[in-house]
Amino acid sequence: MTRAWWTCIIQVLALFLRPKKEHKYRVYWNMYHHSVGYTVIVLGIVNIFKGMNILGVEQRWRTAYIAAVCVLLIAAATELFLGSLATGAHTAASRRGRRTVRAVHVRAAARAHRPTADFLLDCLAAEEEAPRARKTAGSAGGGGGGEAKPLPRGTRRIDAFFQKDT
Repeated sequence: MTRAWWTCIIQVLALFLRPKKEHKYRVYWNMYHHSVGYTVIVLGIVNIFKGMNILGVEQRWRTAYIAAVCVLLIAAATELFLGSLATGAHTAASRRGRRTVRAVHVRAAARAHRPTADFLLDCLAAEEEAPRARKTAGSAGGGGGGEAKPLPRGTRRIDAFFQKDT
């Protein structure tokens, strides 16, 4: 059996040794679980390349597999970045005593993430929007006569998209 197979078996058997969430060793178990899981993924990719060499497949199949692996790596990197941004936004909201995460909290998290702060901060709202007023019984009439809501910075209405620019 290959190393990838044995690490998969160890990973499944570790399920029986998993401590409860409150246990002090749960942090170490999580580190073990993630590192072995990522190792299994890497060994699986290497194993497929070894199989391609043994079978002598055409170059186009190798190229297609490399492209698929690259797409998965980009997706994984995006997931890690968005998870980091969400964690930072949650931390910023907690510092301000909020239970919900708002645009200012995401902005604070983006500001703390230096590699992306330059281009990401341009896309986020500059200030926290005031809470929207709820409709009362007198203002719940059929549409048409009210004021248009202001658009967030960097957006436009859908009807402007379909208008011809001459």
